[in-house]
Amino acid sequence: DEGEMWSLSQGAYGGAFFPSSRIYATGYLVIEYLVRNYGVSAFNEINKTFAAFPFAGMNWIFKKVIGITAKELYTKAVKEREEHSAPPLGSEFYALASGSAFLPTQTEVGLLGLTASPRGGSRLVDYESEKSITTLPLSKNSALSLGNRSALYSSLWVDSASSAGLPLAPEGYSELTILDLFSGQRRQLTKKQRLLHPRISSDGTFAVASELIGSYYDLVAVDLNDGSTNLLLHEEGASFLDSALNKDGSLIATIKIKEGNSSLLLIDDEGVHELIGPTADELTHPRFLDDGSLLFSAELATTFGAYHLDLNNRVITELFTDANGIFGLDVIND
Repeated sequence: DEGEMWSLSQGAYGGAFFPSSRIYATGYLVIEYLVRNYGVSAFNEINKTFAAFPFAGMNWIFKKVIGITAKELYTKAVKEREEHSAPPLGSEFYALASGSAFLPTQTEVGLLGLTASPRGGSRLVDYESEKSITTLPLSKNSALSLGNRSALYSSLWVDSASSAGLPLAPEGYSELTILDLFSGQRRQLTKKQRLLHPRISSDGTFAVASELIGSYYDLVAVDLNDGSTNLLLHEEGASFLDSALNKDGSLIATIKIKEGNSSLLLIDDEGVHELIGPTADELTHPRFLDDGSLLFSAELATTFGAYHLDLNNRVITELFTDANGIFGLDVIND
């Protein structure tokens, strides 16, 4: 929100503002720079001494081992990243002064997408006119799915009065709501459910979601009239997330996560087909280009890339790679 990288003190403690993961990002940045420039032995010495005397802070032990303080090391690491960041692939399509703008979907009311910023919250925006359509109670872009005339989203709430929860760990739910893009009317579909990653077909006739069961996620179909669910995929120790539907929902692609590996699955009238994996390469953001092909992203050895999969011959084609990472892609108007 300040237009610059957060300070070491801001990165060392959690807060109410984006990004919520900055405590981890800060740690990765410091440790990677430390090990690469001063060696594993320096990290081991700092880690061992700091663990024994944590209340003395980090600066003195950094200064003793490598000659500069932790704050000075962090400043050097941030500066290096700024100087050596790869130029982005393509040209900028839409940007906020602060915050994030996520991939758009072509709908009958415009080219809509989710934006999120510390000051503006989460908003549904028409990227072409830059008009704000409505605010949404979302925490992640994966919580929203857009069809031609309607949107489906999941929102979190906590039942603080429930006897099943604890004071510091109250019972929580994730409900589905359907939004009419023309009238703006909303209708909550579920009550006391735990449904995430909702996906609605572009024609608005079919929907799926990931349902939290214990520590894992099943894939379920969601009735858009009454919110009831029908189990599609369940496997012990596996989660099914980040799904995609074709135009009418007759084809479903989903990412299966099990034992640290991911797979890309296809569900059709004939059953479930494993298209890719299991693989340690992280697969993400499947999207139907048409009924015969899928787009997806994958984290390979050095970068996230964008790929095309022909469903007829199972041929995978690399479309783009980018040093900054490609975390998702869609085709708009051909």
